[in-house]
Amino acid sequence: MASSAQLLLLEHLNLTVADKSLAVAFYVDGLGCSLNSVVGGEAITHVNFGLSQFHLPRSTTPTTAQTWDGTIFLQTIEPLSVLQQRIVEHPVLQAHGGVSATQAASGDGDSGEASLLVTGPYGNEFHITSVPTLRHHFEVLGHHHGFSSKVAAMPKVVHRCHPGTARACVAWCVRACACVCVHVVWCGVVCCAVVRWGRTLTDTTRCHHRSQVHVCL
Repeated sequence: MASSAQLLLLEHLNLTVADKSLAVAFYVDGLGCSLNSVVGGEAITHVNFGLSQFHLPRSTTPTTAQTWDGTIFLQTIEPLSVLQQRIVEHPVLQAHGGVSATQAASGDGDSGEASLLVTGPYGNEFHITSVPTLRHHFEVLGHHHGFSSKVAAMPKVVHRCHPGTARACVAWCVRACACVCVHVVWCGVVCCAVVRWGRTLTDTTRCHHRSQVHVCL
């Protein structure tokens, strides 16, 4: 059944970083996004991929960075083995520590296809699949400034809600963002919901603490 959602794109996700050079090493050199040389500066870094972006404002506290409370799903046009090798062998990332990239066997995860599970320098979790045909995505839909990105799309994000708040989160997405609630499942005392805008999904699941998020649709 076709979705009646009015929103079609996850345009950007804001994640505060403690160090710009480390952020560029991970998002540009590691993941393969493209550095936006037109917008951004010392206070904030924009990295592009397809029609979407990561906005990376620099924290006013050098040791403080933001960790997305969930998983960020990305699609790349290059082989996962190439991406994995680039991340694990990057000298800046390895010197910082805490960065990992592990391939999951085909069938792991909800997509049923091979994926790369990446943990960034600030603990953010990425689930990456290879979709070479998305090269066509650039040609048809266009892209942000910079065409060198290997990452093509952000089809889905998972965000864990405070216990007992999933229904309220879904209601807000439906009311304020014209999303469509795909399903709500009760697992004991936990409410898990999936809301859809266009072809993009956001899961809301249980979380043990609150967090502030900035997502542009």
